[in-house]
Amino acid sequence: FHKLFLEEGERQNFYERLSRLEKNLADTDEKQILKSIRKQMDQLLYLELTNFHAITKGADFDIQDLESIHSRFDPTQHELMARIEDLIKEDVSRGQTLKHSH
Repeated sequence: FHKLFLEEGERQNFYERLSRLEKNLADTDEKQILKSIRKQMDQLLYLELTNFHAITKGADFDIQDLESIHSRFDPTQHELMARIEDLIKEDVSRGQTLKHSH
């Protein structure tokens, strides 16, 4: 965990690190905990997307209109996810710069 999430965490996204950790675990209880965390993270992602759409579309938003983050049917949602990814990359880069400047 320490190596994947703290030492190497800035080079890979969260889900890649979580997958690697799951593959390295021998204890099934630990794997179940990680699967539960993964499911909760996915639920939070879609809850936040629902909030985003509810704010931007107001009363016109129907929960059945929520798209997968991997689909490109909703350009606004796709733009939001792309922008978030860009910001994460900027933050990682900024963190690396700060880390190496001290």
